Amino acid sequence: MTKNTEKIVPVIELTVGADIGNSSTEIAIQNENGVYEYFTQSSVIHSKPLRPEEEIIDSISKSLDELLDNLDVFFGSEKLNLNRYYSVGTQAIKSNASIRNMDITLSDKANNDIPMITSISMLAAIALKKHYAETNELPNDLEAKINMCTAIPASEYTVAKARMLEDRFKASHTVKLYIGSEVITVNVNIINCRVTEEGKTAMLAFSAANDDIFDIYKETYENKDSEFYDESSNITLDQFLESESFHSDIGDGSTEFTFIDGFNPVNSHGVMAGVGHVTANAIEEYKARLNNSVVDVPRQYFMQLLRSNKSKSALAKEVFDSSLNEASTDMYTKMTNQYMSLTKSAAEFLVVHGGGANVFKDKIYSKYVEFANRAMAKVLWVPEKYATKMNSTGLLVLAQNIYENK
Repeated sequence: MTKNTEKIVPVIELTVGADIGNSSTEIAIQNENGVYEYFTQSSVIHSKPLRPEEEIIDSISKSLDELLDNLDVFFGSEKLNLNRYYSVGTQAIKSNASIRNMDITLSDKANNDIPMITSISMLAAIALKKHYAETNELPNDLEAKINMCTAIPASEYTVAKARMLEDRFKASHTVKLYIGSEVITVNVNIINCRVTEEGKTAMLAFSAANDDIFDIYKETYENKDSEFYDESSNITLDQFLESESFHSDIGDGSTEFTFIDGFNPVNSHGVMAGVGHVTANAIEEYKARLNNSVVDVPRQYFMQLLRSNKSKSALAKEVFDSSLNEASTDMYTKMTNQYMSLTKSAAEFLVVHGGGANVFKDKIYSKYVEFANRAMAKVLWVPEKYATKMNSTGLLVLAQNIYENK
């Protein structure tokens, strides 16, 4: 299909929830059929002096299917004072070059360029994919009008920082995408942006979930073979949404604790703890075990090593598990102390989700259920299918409520 030669620039309008995490960036949208779609990339970039080399492609359709995993862009933004080429996410990791990621020891996401470059580049790619799916045409130029909600950690959040990040997003940013020999210029015009605290939109994500979000809960409390079986524990989603709940949102660089009454946040607190800190400690041990024969081991690369069966994967898994054992004791203490401190032990449900929930589950779950039992409460550990998407989903629902009056 040839390029559209009309002078009129096509427009794609998107309402999005953007979870700008330390480890990964996830953007949630709802398509025209009402289905939630999620686009995820590692929160890493590699800056380049020159545009990417032209590639011979089999088909435009296949290239667009793989676009987010091969994201080389030119990124230009007067608002951000940026004007250069970048590899983003998976493409940056594949480059074997020096990559930049967010420092989990700093709480300065609102000032960092990495989440801006990653999320805005992803928005450009999503808009192009959506336009091609609707028209089967590759445009010279494309306008993406964006309404979005995103969040920063409670440990970092102030109204001033939130407003500053909103202002950085709210502008027209230029992203050039490369499809074979074609260069498509996408003007990512972020019209509206709301920045809130991480963890506070979790209950909105529950409103968009199905009943299987209670699967782990049901296995613990509604299974007659479970030692914690309680015949009065049956609960519907509507009942849960009206309850008082305490949320532990385990992330990469931070963990957010939030006390929520129905949909209304009551109290919150964030700490610098999460999977990224476990990984950072494991990487130091990994390097030491290799006699410091490696210098730069990015967290995202190490996590890929854990998921693979490469020659050093067994060592990576061993040191990661050792680091996780130590961190789990500390995380359990933080979760129980914050429950007592933020809710005065009033919340009836102790909810756990976030990208780190599945990582910590085997180490913490049983002890946390026993603690909840003593506090006359119940644990709702969100299944992995939903746990990693709670933030982006909740932010999307918030954006729809604000900008689409849903």
